[in-house]
Amino acid sequence: MSKYFFLLMFAFVAMSCSKKVEVKGNFAGGSPLERIEFVEASGVATLPLVNLGVDSKGSFSGSFEAPKNGMYIMSYAGKTAMIYLKGGQELNISGQASMFPNQFTITGDAKNNNDFLLEVTKFIQGYAGKINVGELVMKKEADFLKEAEKIRNDISKSIDAAAKKTSADNEVVEFKKDELNASILGLMSQYEANHPQATQNPAYKASKNFTDAVAKLDTDSDRLLKTQPIYRNYLLGKLSPEFQTFATNKNTTGTALSSELFAEFLDTKKDLSQLTKDYLLAFVLSSGDIAPGMTTENTNKINKIINEKIKDAGIKKDMQ
Repeated sequence: MSKYFFLLMFAFVAMSCSKKVEVKGNFAGGSPLERIEFVEASGVATLPLVNLGVDSKGSFSGSFEAPKNGMYIMSYAGKTAMIYLKGGQELNISGQASMFPNQFTITGDAKNNNDFLLEVTKFIQGYAGKINVGELVMKKEADFLKEAEKIRNDISKSIDAAAKKTSADNEVVEFKKDELNASILGLMSQYEANHPQATQNPAYKASKNFTDAVAKLDTDSDRLLKTQPIYRNYLLGKLSPEFQTFATNKNTTGTALSSELFAEFLDTKKDLSQLTKDYLLAFVLSSGDIAPGMTTENTNKINKIINEKIKDAGIKKDMQ
């Protein structure tokens, strides 16, 4: 009896630790010339995890290893949709090829979490249409802070309501709230950068209330770095003016890669954590200098940057 018990326990553990996602579905009217790909949305690497063919009836099936629970970009016929996946799940997708990504149905293990995402997305799309960033930038700081907090509270309530309605997992709810905080941080950064010129008040400097509001949203930077590309964009935006000054003062001959200069710049930023430096440098590398047809010289330069400057083993492996 104990033998079968241990076999059962082993099977359960193996199943619970599985990272494989099983994908199958049908896009009616789909062309067999199209392919379906999945890319991890929060990773630094942008290579597809799987590339699935579509048959003459629009059907497809396959599997891939999910590096982590989180958001994945699904691409089909040059269009993309965001899907939340967990390792070990079955993802069943159906719909009309011509309607993707605006309309499609997910069933199977991934249904609840993606129903949640759909509910939140519908609310945000309607809500965002009422926000005029130009007007927000013109507001007095105190009024802007009140409006930013109202936007955050309204969307946070919609996330909670959607989670209750769909029985979404805590992980995906946390992801959307982190995404919301990162988005509000981006809005606040836009205000701080553009308010002086918009109001013809070059002497404007953010008050303590403003910096306190930023700090309140930025309480877990490591988690935001790992899961939120929008947060990495926010940090890069904050660093951009300082980096531009640094690059100009370097007075290079024009042969240096942008990632070489950025790596040098990050060496001067003693206030940034190594993890922050790793993610930001990886972003600059993958979005700019790493490209098909690179020369041997540039390939060697990039390998040197990755090996010497990036310390996180996971990020380094993805970049290599």
